[in-house]
Amino acid sequence: MSSDVIGSRIKKLRIESGETQKKLGKAVGVTQVEICRYENQIRLPNIRAVIAIAKHYNVSADYILAMDLVREGEKE
Repeated sequence: MSSDVIGSRIKKLRIESGETQKKLGKAVGVTQVEICRYENQIRLPNIRAVIAIAKHYNVSADYILAMDLVREGEKE
């Protein structure tokens, strides 16, 4: 799991949907500051936030967590 990829994916999804950090934060139950921290790789989202963001954007948690970058059977 790479924090830079996670933050980049959250930011990409948010920008593609035309949302502000504040709007996304409200939708998933965290502050705008937390969204900013996720996007700037200052902090990793907890599992509840990952699930909420994935549901909000109709993507898998694996996509948010960049698990698609790890080949099956391979360790990070």
